[in-house]
Formats: sequence, structure tokens, C-alpha cells
Amino acid sequence: MFGRDDSYLFPAVEVRHFRFHLEEQSVMGRIHRPSIDSSEIVSCCHTPSIDPPWPFNMKGEPSDVPVPKGKVAQQISDLLGQVQNDEFCFGGLAYLLPVLPGLKVSNIGTVSFPLRGEMVEQLKLQAREEQFQSWTIPASQVAMQNPEWGSGIAVLCAFIAEKLGYKDIALLPRLTRVLVCGPGGCVERLPAVVTGRCVATPVVQPPSEYTGGDLLVSRAGAKNEVRYELGNTAAAFRPHYVVYTAGSSCCVERVTAGYRIAMVYQLLLPAQVPFDWCKRARLALSGELAAALKQLKAGPDDIGAIEEEPYPGNPENDTSDTGDDDEILAFVLSNSYNRMLSYKDGWEALSGVDRARFQFLKDANSLLPPGKQLSFYFANSHFTTELTKTKEVVVWRSITGAVAGNGSGTALSKPFNFLNPDDESLSQLWGQHQKVDYA
Repeated sequence: MFGRDDSYLFPAVEVRHFRFHLEEQSVMGRIHRPSIDSSEIVSCCHTPSIDPPWPFNMKGEPSDVPVPKGKVAQQISDLLGQVQNDEFCFGGLAYLLPVLPGLKVSNIGTVSFPLRGEMVEQLKLQAREEQFQSWTIPASQVAMQNPEWGSGIAVLCAFIAEKLGYKDIALLPRLTRVLVCGPGGCVERLPAVVTGRCVATPVVQPPSEYTGGDLLVSRAGAKNEVRYELGNTAAAFRPHYVVYTAGSSCCVERVTAGYRIAMVYQLLLPAQVPFDWCKRARLALSGELAAALKQLKAGPDDIGAIEEEPYPGNPENDTSDTGDDDEILAFVLSNSYNRMLSYKDGWEALSGVDRARFQFLKDANSLLPPGKQLSFYFANSHFTTELTKTKEVVVWRSITGAVAGNGSGTALSKPFNFLNPDDESLSQLWGQHQKVDYA
């Protein structure tokens, strides 16, 4: 969360800016402490009554949707809401597609699904064997006879485009080839290729019945690869898909039984859209967020924070619509995290939209002058019962995961001003975090 001016005093710490992160209930932030190194921040304990039962003393009914107080807070919340998952691959059941594509192969006719050995023997006549028990049929040899398949692919591609940050950009799908793998067949990992106007590669699997043949996707510089087990019980009855971004690569593990077929597409930018459109849009959004963050007051080292006192009749100096300068701005993370994992990895443990939004904040923060820059921290909240009294305890940590403070300290004197990027209700914000694995 982002903290504001000088009203939150923990032992030997003057709190300035915070960003909030949830684990069971959890946070991150910026402090100003002239005489103490920020890596040694003293802990605090927040001990409100458990009634109302929301973390960090939030109040309201389960269906209430928190609205940020002040224009600046609302602007920051809205900008964070525009940031989606920073995923390089995703996939699952292709609900938007009809069950059968009506795949027709030149000189063979319509292909039946799931594939059987007899049909594969015919397909070999039009295919090129890439390696043992793996064949490729060029796109020029195939056609989709089901008109609903084309419209379904268009809708699927629009969904993919929005997730990849190309909202309102009509990415163009192009079929490149059809891959078939039989028992013992696999597809070796090919080098990631970043050429032309291709921004992603969707792999669509019509109904297929097989075992093994998991699809593995990796991105350059990433430690781990993502595994998709598409040969599940539903694979024989419904299409599945996996999409990975340009610069990523994939392979198919050895098929142990049955036959796997997949259609490989490319998603292309329209000719009128600059190839670096997504990068430009991200930079523009970072600039907007930086401008909003710059309006937050920092500590005494921030010369820009020294302002004239507002007075009646001077709208330029009137700050009544921006919220209290000494409030703490906060937002709840979307995912739950294993406490020990986040202690070990810090912000690197963040995933999905949480990771994307934190990276967005870091990028915007780097555009600010030193006196305006924020520092980020985590805090974990949990409730304890002593005798008959229930209290909430908050443990603060640096973004590297190191414990920065815990135990009994000064209770917060004002409620947090919660951002709500996804416009969720209180039950949606906190309900998913009531049960968290702390093994």
C-alpha cells in the first residue's frame, strides 16, 4: 500500500508511503526514516476488534464495494485495473469453439475425431514426417468446413488479444500447420522465434484420445516451464487450447498411447498497427501512473511536497477532493500465497495479475525523482485469541521477504484507504484468503 504524510508512527519509524499485499491478509509500502536504514524497519502490531470481521479494520457488509477516497486514489486504482496478467502462456478447455472443426485434408476428405490408426495412415500420405511418429500437414493442404469454427476462432483470438494487452486490436489468426503425434512420437523444443508481426502462437487441439504427450512451454530467462496435460479425460470430447507469446518456445513430450492432433496458428498484428504497440501502450500507462503517484506527498526530503496551506476561495490549493494526505492507500492482492514461499522469495513469489501490477508500480516508480519515489513492503495479517479477546497481528516484511517487524507496536490510528482495481465486494476481496496453506 502507499502511505501518506506523517501520521502513522511505529516505534522509531515515521511511515510515509505503503503498498498493500495480501497473503492471508498482507501488505507492502514506502517509509521515510532519516536515521535508520530501511532494511531494519521496526515491526508493528495492529490489534482491532474482530467485529467487523474484515482484515485491517475494514467496515461494511459482504456485498459492499469499497470505493477509494479522493480523486488521486481513484485514478491510481483505475490505472491498476487496466493491468492484466503478465502471462507468457495460458490455456485450457476451448469453450468458444464447436466440438468438431470439420477438418478436410486434400485428397483424403473429412477427418474424423478422435483420430484412429486407420485415419492416421491416410493422413501420412499428405504429411511430412518430422521425426519418429510425428507428422506435419501444411496449412495449404487443409480447410475447416464447419463455419462455426472460423467464428469461434475469431472470438477466441479476441479473448487472447485482450489477455495479452491488445484490447480493441483485431489480431489476425493464421493457420500454419497441423501436427500429428502417434505412440512414441514427440515434438522437440524449437528455438524461440521472434519475427514478422506475430505476437503469439495459439495451439488448438481438436478432440483427441491419447496418454502422455504433455505440452511444455518456457520463456527465455524464466526458471520454470509450464506444463499442460491436455490428454485428460475431457480431451476426447472437447477442443483444448494453449497460447504462448512471441519469444517463448514449447515442446510435446512423448505420446505413450493413442494419437494427438493439434492445429498451430499465429496471431498477427494488423498492418496499420505498429509492431511495438503493446510496449508503447505500456509506457504510456506507466507515465500516467507515475504522474498520479507524484501527487502523493512524501517526507521532508520531498521538496515538491511543500505546499501552501489551502484557504477558502483558492481552488488551486484546495486538496479536499484528493483525500487526506496522511492516509494509507492500500489494495488487496488477488492470489493467496504460502507464507514460507513468500518469506523466501519476496515479491518474486507473486504470480499472475499481482506480479504484473507490482511490476507496473515499480516501472512507474522508477520514472519519479528520488524525493517522490516509493519503497514497497509486505505485511502479513492473522488473528490470534488471548484469553477471550481476539486481536489482529500484522507482520511487516521487505520486498525481498525478510521480516522487517512483528509483535506489539503502535496501533494504526486511521483506516486504510483501499484501492479496488477490480471493483470487487468485501466478500470477494477477502473471502478467498480465509484458508491459506502455511506449511
